[in-house]
Amino acid sequence: MADNILHLLGDKAFARRLTARASLDLAERFNWAVIARQTVECFRRAVPEKSKEIDLVDGLLEGGELMRESSNHGRW
Repeated sequence: MADNILHLLGDKAFARRLTARASLDLAERFNWAVIARQTVECFRRAVPEKSKEIDLVDGLLEGGELMRESSNHGRW
């Protein structure tokens, strides 16, 4: 592990590439659209008798309406 840390500290170009890849990975896996989709799927499994209501929310997500209204544009 120490060797890997030293490699990162010594190779700035490698560290930048690693950082860029990690940023892309995070943006793809942890954005609001992905979180919303996972939440809808969780509700589908937890409360199947509410499928009509869940489908309505899912339709709003597909159209992007909920995401535009609730977006904080990266600000908390």
